[in-house]
Amino acid sequence: MKAILNIASANLVKNTLAKAVIAGSVILTGCASSSLSSLAINTAPVTNYLVNKDTGAFCRAYADKDVKGQCRSLVVVSTSILESRVIENIYQQQIIAPNRAASVIDIILHGDNRDYQAQRLNNGLYTVPSNQQTDTVWRTLIKIENNVYSET
Repeated sequence: MKAILNIASANLVKNTLAKAVIAGSVILTGCASSSLSSLAINTAPVTNYLVNKDTGAFCRAYADKDVKGQCRSLVVVSTSILESRVIENIYQQQIIAPNRAASVIDIILHGDNRDYQAQRLNNGLYTVPSNQQTDTVWRTLIKIENNVYSET
């Protein structure tokens, strides 16, 4: 009899736990679906980048104009010669000292081996499309920033 009570008791706990998990899932699913549109998750595709020659800003731009872009600084290329070789390889051009940031900007905007055409906008910024070359620049900037800030 005691063994039967132990089995029943264990099943009761499992059953109660299962009901709690299911109820919690239903509640969370209901909350998520009703407020899904208010979440600030960016799923818009990156369509191009903006380049500011004066500040060295390299910013993502999205197809959805309501989505705010993110910016990285091309100046960090000056701090990492090794990592910036990825940019040199994708453009098949060398980043030249002493002003490596200006050299990268020139390669992105006017380089010989670009797979795209940079366009100057009315506000003085340049736009370049998102492609293998510009996406590589973006990823390299993130990697350099992570290396710089992880060492401190």
